[in-house]
Amino acid sequence: MSSSLSAFLQEHKLGWSLGLLLFSSLECLAQKAINLTDYPVGSTLNAADDINRELGQEIPLPQGTWKVVSRSAVDREMTRGKTIPILTLGLLNTEASNPARMLIVEFMPRTMYKITYSNKACEALFPKNTSFKLDYGTNESSLTYGCTNGAYKFGPIKTLIERNSNSADEATRTIWSGFLPFVNSLPTASALVLMSFNRDRGLRATYTLIAERPAAANLGDAFDLAVQAWAQSSGERILKSLDGTRSPLPPFPSVSASGLPMQAEAQANRSARVELRSPESAVRPPLAGTVIAGAIPMDDQTLPMPLPQGEWIVASRREEAANGPNKSSRVFLVLRNKDPKATLAAAWLSYDSKPYYYYQSTIPCEDKFASIVEAYGTTPESSVAKCGLASTVYRSFRERVLRSVSKGSEWDKAHLSPLIPYANDLPDNHTWIELRVGANEGRRLTFAFYSSQPPTIIPDGQYLKAVREWMATSKEAMTQFVNGKASKFAPYPDLVD
Repeated sequence: MSSSLSAFLQEHKLGWSLGLLLFSSLECLAQKAINLTDYPVGSTLNAADDINRELGQEIPLPQGTWKVVSRSAVDREMTRGKTIPILTLGLLNTEASNPARMLIVEFMPRTMYKITYSNKACEALFPKNTSFKLDYGTNESSLTYGCTNGAYKFGPIKTLIERNSNSADEATRTIWSGFLPFVNSLPTASALVLMSFNRDRGLRATYTLIAERPAAANLGDAFDLAVQAWAQSSGERILKSLDGTRSPLPPFPSVSASGLPMQAEAQANRSARVELRSPESAVRPPLAGTVIAGAIPMDDQTLPMPLPQGEWIVASRREEAANGPNKSSRVFLVLRNKDPKATLAAAWLSYDSKPYYYYQSTIPCEDKFASIVEAYGTTPESSVAKCGLASTVYRSFRERVLRSVSKGSEWDKAHLSPLIPYANDLPDNHTWIELRVGANEGRRLTFAFYSSQPPTIIPDGQYLKAVREWMATSKEAMTQFVNGKASKFAPYPDLVD
């Protein structure tokens, strides 16, 4: 392990050197007594077993089955001669396939005193030794504070554990030595994520997470962006937990040699393809990580919803309940073409789980960024509303996806960030197509497609003509579906002009 990383960890040691702990008031908080004998060595915790829950505030854990291999309970001195208890747990993930391998979590069991924390700006911490840092929009003066630092380039975990097991600091030595019996089962290529959070007059918690990573992990690649997306989402949820809102953490990402997340790839390999008219899959929802082709199953009374040609990895699935007596819900899917070289690279779609009673023709067919706008004869009196929008885009779709978490719009964060682990071969200049079809007192369906495009596009050339024709035939396939008839998409046009 490099000397710079040693200093990095030493400065971050157990998280508490980031700021002083000050009493802002000697007023006691009404609460039950703190039990520092909880979570003994040998016990097991799961992500559902949020630490400290019985004391009224929760410390959420990353996904996994965590065995307590070490613990340290000490009283730390504060101003005015007072002390507070600090509990630190060394946790080993017993799930061999889980990339999050070991975790040190340190927290202050709910104290009897109101405390003001003295923090440093996240940007000012460890400027030379991190691969990335996130501040969650907080600063040193924020009432709720968060800072995360990640590093990829350091030596084997074994060396890190052995060195910290010989630390002059007793608490550090106690915690890290608990991992010594397991060093040979831990990976040599690792990602280190250090996270620190606190809430004014409330709880403070720090995390030191070590996870498996690809042999080569660099800033800006798919793995790095996936880790940053995980750290952003996890940090936001931890901050909510400090305010008393339970927010389970998502699974930590890991990337295989093929560039797909291990979890998604393994699940995809185990999943049978969902084919049109496949009775055994008729009511199985398309879950994240599965591979679907041909159509999406709906229910026993509805024909499958057609998909564009090819095999599609479900990057994410989200469902929102809708109000009203029909008890419909809105399903949102983000899809990545399993063939990374396919022209039609990615798709976003939303559809109703059940018929939705709304007059779709009242929604205008317009978009100020679209160069192609087709209403397909829809009028306010139409029973089925149709809309086609498209534009050739001379900026990188891949970069838009990779920046969706850090610099993207709210829509990009919600709907494009799931594509980050699959971003390596997404197109740069691209064609965007959106198709909307909705039947009054029936279903509504929206597709957005992102495809490669020719290097040169002639305004009246063959490519745009072919795109318009494909949009028209795809609109008809969607119309047949909302009208209860079997349908399928035509192949996407070749890149010619």
